[in-house]
Amino acid sequence: MELSRMLKFPSAFTFPNARCRRMVASPGQCLPQMKPSRITFSDRKSGLRPLANGTHLLKAVQIQHQRQVQHEAAEPVIAKKNDVLWRFLRPFALYTASTQFFCVLARRLVENPHTLQSLNWSMCIKILAALTSLVCTYFFTSGVNQISDIETDKINKPDLPLSSGELSVESAWAIVMGFVAVSLIAARTLYSKSFLVSIFCLLLVGGAYSIPPFRTKASTMGAPITIALMKGFVDFFAIFAGAGAVLGLPFQMSLPMVYMSIFTTLFGLGNGILKDISDMDGDRKNNIPTLATIIGAKKTLIIGTGIHILNHFGCALAAIIRPEAIKCSIVVPVHILSAFYLISQAWKMHRLNYESAQSRKLYTSLWFVYVVQYVLLPFI
Repeated sequence: MELSRMLKFPSAFTFPNARCRRMVASPGQCLPQMKPSRITFSDRKSGLRPLANGTHLLKAVQIQHQRQVQHEAAEPVIAKKNDVLWRFLRPFALYTASTQFFCVLARRLVENPHTLQSLNWSMCIKILAALTSLVCTYFFTSGVNQISDIETDKINKPDLPLSSGELSVESAWAIVMGFVAVSLIAARTLYSKSFLVSIFCLLLVGGAYSIPPFRTKASTMGAPITIALMKGFVDFFAIFAGAGAVLGLPFQMSLPMVYMSIFTTLFGLGNGILKDISDMDGDRKNNIPTLATIIGAKKTLIIGTGIHILNHFGCALAAIIRPEAIKCSIVVPVHILSAFYLISQAWKMHRLNYESAQSRKLYTSLWFVYVVQYVLLPFI
């Protein structure tokens, strides 16, 4: 049957590659390999008129292939635009805040078992308010940090919404200021002065880290000290006060809570030193004097890892000295294993010549150890 007669029917026909090449190719001419495609009746309506040598088949196949490629290329772009806000918020803050708060809340319940009798729906609302206040505070500190780091992030983290141009600075400021308002309102609903003051201090320290004229992150020693306060001392006190406000308990810290506050503060100090290794390229080009750009990646790694190791062994020693207050059987092996785990990650980073990817992997492993300590808090 002739090809022109076949195309009069409204049904679709599949033409294998070999057959298409026999009909279209001239002697001595080779056509590229193409996937089998369907030529539908709609393609004839789109202006593809049958030609004597059958070249309309090749044109139809090429057009459909181009449409498919354009559709597949558009899918990741659409997905990327849809998660701009999610990538700007850096959702790890939500995960860590939830873990920290519920672990501290569980510890306070263990220390005050009589509060279990007062568990009701109103307490669930208080938990939601405290958690909302903490999470919005973390979103604020992460957001202003990105706003102040646009130029360095274009080099170090070009996939972030601000550095890639997907989100405007004005929109980012509107978002973070909205989080400030929600955080303070949620904290106010708990009627706890200690929690409200802690949240205010956490917002203040987080803003001072990134926003001029303070911008302590541009200081060699100011940055790690501010992070130690923000991620350790002030942060833990805010979580502790929030858990107390939910349960109606006074602001009185037990020895395990004091132990945890010291650990988180020293952890923040070591983290503040190590995190700059992965950002050295952007910091150098923008003249930001971090410890890593001044003394080099190797010495910075030794100092930061040394602080973490001393922190872990110090906590293990505290458990050995006061076994009646801190369970030695849990704390000692966990801290020793954590110390050796961080040493192995630091050694890998040294062997890979301080690559940015391995530096971020070390930073991620530090946060893993940090979360593990909170998970164990109710049991020590």
